[in-house]
Amino acid sequence: MYVRLYMGPVVEEMVHVPVSFQRLWPICILVLVTTLFLIYTVLNLMKNPSTGSFNLRKITSGRNCSTTECLAIDHSVVTNNINFSFDFRGLDVDKLLYNRAPKCGSTTIYSIMQKLSVDLGYQHYNSKIYNKKLLDESQQRRFVKRVKRMPSPCSFDRHVFFVNFSQFGETSPLYINVVRDPVERIVSSYFYRRAAAKRRANQGRPNEYWMNKNFEQCVLSSDPECTFIDGGIYSVLLLPYFCGQDRRCLIHNHPWALWQAKQNIQRFYPVVGVLEDMNTTLIVLENTLPRFFRGAFKLYHNTGRDPP
Repeated sequence: MYVRLYMGPVVEEMVHVPVSFQRLWPICILVLVTTLFLIYTVLNLMKNPSTGSFNLRKITSGRNCSTTECLAIDHSVVTNNINFSFDFRGLDVDKLLYNRAPKCGSTTIYSIMQKLSVDLGYQHYNSKIYNKKLLDESQQRRFVKRVKRMPSPCSFDRHVFFVNFSQFGETSPLYINVVRDPVERIVSSYFYRRAAAKRRANQGRPNEYWMNKNFEQCVLSSDPECTFIDGGIYSVLLLPYFCGQDRRCLIHNHPWALWQAKQNIQRFYPVVGVLEDMNTTLIVLENTLPRFFRGAFKLYHNTGRDPP
């Protein structure tokens, strides 16, 4: 593409400007050398990609890679081009807490964890509590005690905002989570709520207007369900899952909440995956936390399931 862009003016000059062959041949040589150099550069990058300019997403494009050879290339490329270092000091490496954010492929991740726990010799605990994410101090204390009582090695998943174990005098487990394009996540949640409502008995179903509300119109009309205002309090966004139980974490675009979330990720989360890059996410989990995720990449592709 770049060669064509550079060659365009040269070709145009050759066609429209009367010029002798003696004057033209140096330009042709220059174009030829430039073309060969670009081809060499591209081939060299393909053979020896560097982390500075290498786009993992283009190689590990979700489930588009289906052949065994292609998947092997995915695994090798990511493994060789990511630094998997994380400071595990001061953390309980025998316990893994997945405080799963909704509509970010969490069903896929915890299903993989459940299957791998059998092969890798650890216990996995799946919480059925879905709607209690913000905890008061006594609830946090009970949550911490429950996790600490679980026999090691083990993993645990629950829809819950980050809980700081050190505030209760306990060593924190390792945390992981997966995020998603925020707009796509809100759209997915919007339709999921309506699909779930359809399964309820008539007595508990919302009115027909809400059930049939158009998403685009919801956004354009500034409907509260589809509107997020700076300074507003929202428990449906991603940031509280990393910021924690402080009520400031619920304030949209609060500077402290963003800072606190970054601090927690750097200290307690060896891996935060991306749903749109599931291949890369699983390979990073395998290499960073092999005790809990060895074989996750292969298992994911053998199941033939797409992330929800």
